[in-house]
Amino acid sequence: MKEILYIGHTYHKKTKSSAFVVEMLKENNVITELYLDPDKLDDCPELKTIMGKHFNTLIVWQVMPDLDWLAKYVSWSHGMFFPMYDHYCLNLGLYDSIWRQYKNFIVVSFSWALHQELVSAGFDSRYLQYFPKPEDVEDWGDETSVFLWQRINLIDVNTLTKAVQNLNILKVHLHNALDPNQALLHPNSYWDETKAFLDKVCLTTSEWFENKGQLIEKINQSALYMAPRHYEGIGMSFLEAMALGRCVIAPDNPTMNEYIKDGYNGFLYPWDELGENCCGKSIEKPSLSIREIQKNALETIRVGYERWSKEKHQILNWLEEDGRLNEDKFHRCAIRCGWEEWPINKQPWPEEEDLKQHMQEIMPAVNTTNGPVDVSVITVVYNAIKGGRKETLLQCMESVQNQEGINIEHVIVDGASQDGTQQLITNFSPSRYPIRFISLRDSGIYEAMNRGIVLAKGKYLNFLNSDDFYHNPTGLKDSVAKITQTKCSYSFAPVSVLGESPLYNPHLDPCRYTDEIFVHTVFSHQSVVVSRQLMVDLHGYDLSYNSAADYDFILRMILEGHQGCYVNNSFVTFRMTGLSTINPRQSVYETSLILSRLYNQYLGSHLSLTDARRIHTTWSYTHKEKKLKKQHAILAKKAFVGLPEEFLQWNTCWPELKFIGRCLTRWDWKTLFHFFIVANNSRFVKGWYVKHYYKELSASGIAPAAHYLLYGWREGKDPSSKFLTQRYLKKNPDVARMDICPLVHWKLKGKREARKW
Repeated sequence: MKEILYIGHTYHKKTKSSAFVVEMLKENNVITELYLDPDKLDDCPELKTIMGKHFNTLIVWQVMPDLDWLAKYVSWSHGMFFPMYDHYCLNLGLYDSIWRQYKNFIVVSFSWALHQELVSAGFDSRYLQYFPKPEDVEDWGDETSVFLWQRINLIDVNTLTKAVQNLNILKVHLHNALDPNQALLHPNSYWDETKAFLDKVCLTTSEWFENKGQLIEKINQSALYMAPRHYEGIGMSFLEAMALGRCVIAPDNPTMNEYIKDGYNGFLYPWDELGENCCGKSIEKPSLSIREIQKNALETIRVGYERWSKEKHQILNWLEEDGRLNEDKFHRCAIRCGWEEWPINKQPWPEEEDLKQHMQEIMPAVNTTNGPVDVSVITVVYNAIKGGRKETLLQCMESVQNQEGINIEHVIVDGASQDGTQQLITNFSPSRYPIRFISLRDSGIYEAMNRGIVLAKGKYLNFLNSDDFYHNPTGLKDSVAKITQTKCSYSFAPVSVLGESPLYNPHLDPCRYTDEIFVHTVFSHQSVVVSRQLMVDLHGYDLSYNSAADYDFILRMILEGHQGCYVNNSFVTFRMTGLSTINPRQSVYETSLILSRLYNQYLGSHLSLTDARRIHTTWSYTHKEKKLKKQHAILAKKAFVGLPEEFLQWNTCWPELKFIGRCLTRWDWKTLFHFFIVANNSRFVKGWYVKHYYKELSASGIAPAAHYLLYGWREGKDPSSKFLTQRYLKKNPDVARMDICPLVHWKLKGKREARKW
């Protein structure tokens, strides 16, 4: 029998949510159970009782203690780790160096989404889908009643109200049993629409019950059950509700959407991470009755439980194995997670001779290319026909042929498509410029793009995705001419966007947002024409990233001191179907990693990943980061040439100085005092305000903070996404009657008085 140390969360000891795995482990092993509070690791007297003991296996369930710290007390031969998707999401994915300590552990994932992330990162992850034992249902509950267990602040009655508008809800039971460090939402905080909803329904409440039977009895009174969390590890609460035959209402997030099929065995509502009530829109009126959905939910659990009963003992078999580590994949993971430094000149780089063996050339009937190639257009493609992109690929290829006044070649890199894409390309008849085509299996889009760099003959490169196309035939010619004129290393231009509202997209007119290149990308790589030699010198795209390597390269160019020029000629149309659009969470994570890594490497900063994420998502700097902000301002002035003067004025302090001078000459001390309050408030973001209200600012000609102080708030404008003017005035009607700038009032009195905003 094996000696096993099982470590879980103190909260699970209370809820018994992990009891099923402990009982299974006890069948053939000697188990020592230890429950930790992650916030109070050293406050664990039980740990001292096993000081110095050696265990065959360490099993860590959901908590993630520092193993170096744990090794001071006990030792072990092998490890098994059960991570949870919610913990993974809330901690920025594979954060810091803690995950690295688990690299030799066998990882058992109960979420398919998390399993895929871990496998791609090089971990030895195994996947199982857990199902609780189904119950014999005698009472199917009231079809007009919903049970909401309020565990966290994000999902509350406001969220419920928005989600169930199309369901005939007459009763709501609110079970107030909060997770640690969560605060109950006070009824006075409910919105007007929620108050109207509560006036129509019968609202009952409860708190922690003495035993679980009482909780189940209360759940059974309602036919509907509101899942209490926005992400779940296993999701014991909603799974047990399904096992009771309840119709679960849940966010469309893992692991809920791995069990629930919307409208069939439950309801999924779109999760809006930035929304005030987190429900993107109401659930549509179901085609099935609530009773039918309840029965389907119970049947889902019955079928799944049979499978789980057969598969769960694999865990006991896995205990006999050693962790198997894919060193190459894990090294990539370590770089991507910031655990290891990488010298750029040691990144994998394709061998030109190896690629040429597989290359085909498709020449036009009449070769119009005379002399050396000016621009190589590189297009990466994989299974375009299978993905429904046949027409867009043909449009892309045709638009390259339509470029004028310049010598071009089209380099197409295929990832060994098996759907007819290769034949589609080879059967294409170019009208003006040659196509150089290669088809080889690759590890992803950036390896394919690096192959294109190696194969390209042009002095300059442009990367045109297979979904995108040139809508202006002189775009590449004008870009090369501007680079030659300014002696820059690359150019960038506005683009047209399909598939998204253009109300806020810096790519549409990047010259307005060049300051923000140090926070996120402001011009799309489809509009960038760059020196091939520079791309070779900087070793192309870094394969450590899955979705943001193009931003990493652009930022490296700038930090290396290479200038870019603005071309006021929109010539590319791109569709919002890229990797960063499909997986925004991964994009945010990788961009944050890029910022911390490059600023620490080039500017001598000491940014943590958390600091970089804050800068990326809120564009705000702490007092300690004042030097970094100043460095960005200096670099921004040197990095770009050819920007229109009207956009450059907001990148200086001249508008602020003019307004201060005006106040001083008029002895207007009150306005000047209020101006400094607004301008120096963290809830006023100058860049954000300029973006959203550029036309009004241009018309007024005054500093952004002054514009908000004098005019903006009266017109319903917000100082940033972190302070909503109309909402503050609506919740505080006395402030509206004072005729004072809401942000000024909040700073002087509202914050101290805990005013709602």
